[in-house]
Amino acid sequence: MHTGCAAGHGDVDAVVDKQGDARPGQAPRDLEREPDESAAAEVLDPELDHSGAPANGRVDERREIALPGEIRVGDEIERVIDSHPFQYTTACEDQVPSDKVRHAMSIDLKKYILDVPDFPKPGIVFKDITPVVQSAQAFHFAVDELAAWARPLRPEILAGIESRGFLFAAALARELRLGLTVIRKKGKLPRKAACVVAPNEYALEHFEMHEDGVAPGQRVLIIDDLIATGSSSVSAIDLVELLKGDVVGFAAVIELSFLGGLERIRKAHPKVPVHALVRY
Repeated sequence: MHTGCAAGHGDVDAVVDKQGDARPGQAPRDLEREPDESAAAEVLDPELDHSGAPANGRVDERREIALPGEIRVGDEIERVIDSHPFQYTTACEDQVPSDKVRHAMSIDLKKYILDVPDFPKPGIVFKDITPVVQSAQAFHFAVDELAAWARPLRPEILAGIESRGFLFAAALARELRLGLTVIRKKGKLPRKAACVVAPNEYALEHFEMHEDGVAPGQRVLIIDDLIATGSSSVSAIDLVELLKGDVVGFAAVIELSFLGGLERIRKAHPKVPVHALVRY
């Protein structure tokens, strides 16, 4: 095994639908009774305009959310209010199950991916995915979609590629209740590491993993933010296989199909399933 490289560069009161009917298994809410002070405050607070945003610009610390076809009230739910175009109302604990949300809400992730010309060098149009992770809805949707694809592959650990791949790999690992190992650029890891050459569209680089980053035979799903020419993806798979890991899939948020990366990965590793949420 190679171990180095040569130098290189409160309780919910009730849940009702729009007609006021209780859902199965829940007591109907008495809509005629006098609302308690907290409920009245939610409805009548003069500081809130009709959109729900505080007129004085303060974040409303009371908790509530309206999902399609229902009203939810309780300490588990919180409102996030902000004037930023990528900020949305979100639920915290006790959410609707991910699969139900995934089928009830579909998001066009391309609306959250921004083109940045001439970055990081002239002639390159950079795909900026930071608005995806800034939006709670878009970020959760992306992770839910990756999870739905990943579950049948039965991974035992996820491997995230430096650096934007870490954002999605960590969130997906939490969703799947798995651990996370990292694939980093040369010189970033503190302990003994295995290394492979990892050329990409910008430079000749190297990928490294700690030698104990995966166990022999462990089922590994690799996550990155983008598939471009496919060279980095192939190198990441090579590295996991160097450590005797079993790569069961490779997933990314974006695929730049005009660069032929998917074909390059399939040619080098024909048994590895590859998936991207958005194609250009």
